[in-house]
This record gives sequence, C-alpha cells and structure tokens, in this order.
Amino acid sequence: LDRPRIRNAVRSYQKQLMSNVKDDIIELHKKFKIQYHNSNTSHMSAARDIPPTSGQIIWMAQIERQLDHYLERVGHVLGPNWMKHVDGRELKERGETFKEKLRQANPYDLWLREIEAQDITFKNTIFDIELFRGEKTRLEIFVNFHDRLITMAKEVRIMGWLKNVPRVPKLAVVK
Repeated sequence: LDRPRIRNAVRSYQKQLMSNVKDDIIELHKKFKIQYHNSNTSHMSAARDIPPTSGQIIWMAQIERQLDHYLERVGHVLGPNWMKHVDGRELKERGETFKEKLRQANPYDLWLREIEAQDITFKNTIFDIELFRGEKTRLEIFVNFHDRLITMAKEVRIMGWLKNVPRVPKLAVVK
C-alpha cells in the first residue's frame, strides 16, 4: 500500500463505500420520519396479527440493527481506528444522534402509561348465551371481550417474546 497509485485507488474505493453508507443511513432516516403507522410494514404486521405497539417496537429494532450494520461496514472499510477518521467520526456522530431519536420515540412507555391508566376488570361473564325462538329454537354464544382487551393481550404476549422490552405488565396468564 506504499505505492501512490495503490493508495489512491484504495482512497477512491473508500470514498465510494463511505458515500454508499451515508446514503443508506439517510434512507433509514427517511424511513423513520415516515413513521411506522404510515409505512407498508404496519399493514403487513396487521395482516400477520401483530398489534400496533409491538409492531412499532419490532420495526424500530430493525432500523437500529440496520444502522449498527452500516456503522460496522464503515469500520470494515476504514479499519479498526475508524472513529479517528474524519468521515468515520461524522458517521459515528450521525449514528449516535439517530439512535438517540429512536430511543426517545419509544412507543413502549406511552403504551405502558395507557395500560396502567385503564381499568382492566371483568365485570360480566366472558361468554353470553342467548336463546332464540323462531322456526327453530337455537342457542347462540357471544364473547364479551372488547377489541382493545384482545389487542392488549396480544401486545403482552408479543412483548414477552421481545428482548428489548424492559418489563411487560402482568395481566392474567396470557398464552
């Protein structure tokens, strides 16, 4: 690497790779600005029966993982002391700022405050059976669950699986 021609070729390649990483981080930032609820990911999560808050936490964790991967690529391109390099230091600062935005936009805390503010008690029976008389007498069974209670149970179940959620509130045993 002592020859000027080789050194220039390496620098040129490094600049190209650094430019690609900067562009990738900018795209991640745009993705984050769109927000989860306006993204295609939220529609796919709903189709897979993943509730909104859990879906957003998973989405944000994926963004953070991608950001870490991009910063790791910078380390591979610039070497072990990549944070001392001008471009490396700039990307490291951008990455840390972006991670701070991700941490501040934590949907878990908002969800937890909403859950703790709700009164979660079962005042009626879970199932309601009604008798219908007509040509044929028949019994129909109805479930007395509200949609928000079902969604909350799904949230608790999925958040229990996630590693980056600090604590999941205890409802009843939700399996």
